[in-house]
Amino acid sequence: MSFPARRQAKATLPYLAYESRHSMANPPLLAVLDRDTEDRALIMFRDELRDTKEIAWRLEATEAAVANGIANARERARAR
Repeated sequence: MSFPARRQAKATLPYLAYESRHSMANPPLLAVLDRDTEDRALIMFRDELRDTKEIAWRLEATEAAVANGIANARERARAR
């Protein structure tokens, strides 16, 4: 049975979430970090991790968001 047919048959929500492209089982990653999270990413980068992929995994964000967040936090630190 295809996904549209299941939807028409009023399948249960968990099954629809499993079948859908945008699964509710895997929430979307953060694409933009707030200032606190940017600061956390910079601290993680300086102290323990040098890999933006690992930081992104821990913060549940995209690698681009982490790289941009680290750059923003560095600029704020330099401006102080």
